[in-house]
Amino acid sequence: MKQKKKLLILFHGYGSDGKDLEPIGAFIKENIPNIDFISPNGFEICNANSLGFQWFHLSEDRQYIFSEDVKSASIRAFQEFVIHQVKSRDIEVNDVILCGFSQGGMLALSIGLSMPDKPFLVICLSGLLLDNIDISGKDQPNILILHGEDDNVLPIDYFNQTLNKLRKLDINFNYKSFKNLSHSISFKELEYLVEYLKVLIKDD
Repeated sequence: MKQKKKLLILFHGYGSDGKDLEPIGAFIKENIPNIDFISPNGFEICNANSLGFQWFHLSEDRQYIFSEDVKSASIRAFQEFVIHQVKSRDIEVNDVILCGFSQGGMLALSIGLSMPDKPFLVICLSGLLLDNIDISGKDQPNILILHGEDDNVLPIDYFNQTLNKLRKLDINFNYKSFKNLSHSISFKELEYLVEYLKVLIKDD
């Protein structure tokens, strides 16, 4: 029986744009042809970089909280990217993989945990789980948290805090940190991600 296609939705980081993560999507699709991908731009012009975009406003004191702004962005992203793509491609929400880098990782986790309909997988790259998030539903998606141990933008402490929050919420997840990796995505990390995806999709 032919496997149903998966859709990978890539959420870029603060001040970047969708083109930034297109090579990531292309690499994953090259290794797993059953996965299509889209890499949209954020909803707003970035406050700190007028040439880039942001998904939601970041407070000056960098309080990473599930605010009304984040909640609104999560609902909008779910409707405009997940639901729209699901309907146009004749797939289900649980055929969708959400993957975000940095602020995009915060958004991916927020969508996956707060929306009632769950994607197949949420991948957070160099991001974090926001405080005071509204969890919806008893069953949650597969979750993978990846982070560089030398991250100087969102230090490894945020990675550890995210793992602890998920444990306290009794949410299952997989995780890995990478030595000598700053606030970026390495080829080694991508190779790990592809192998993880191959196993997960095979078992689906």
